[in-house]
Amino acid sequence: MDREVLTALNATLREIEAQEIAGTGKALAGWAFAALRPGRLCAAFPADDRSARAAITRLAKARLLSVETESTRDDEVVVELELTTKGERVAATQ
Repeated sequence: MDREVLTALNATLREIEAQEIAGTGKALAGWAFAALRPGRLCAAFPADDRSARAAITRLAKARLLSVETESTRDDEVVVELELTTKGERVAATQ
């Protein structure tokens, strides 16, 4: 799932259309991505998706992304984050 998240974040960073992002794999079902401004992204995923939260945590610990804010709304978690330079390099090779 980490690879799927990195790939989708990298695609969002490069402003790929939503249809292509949605096609990144079954592991990201229910996720939504948006570019907030250059280098800053927003990811939303179902609140009960523990593997999603674990993937974000692992990627942050590996310094591939930086989580800026996180909030829970109703049944989804919304995270603002930045892909680090290291994260961009790794995602580009996926």
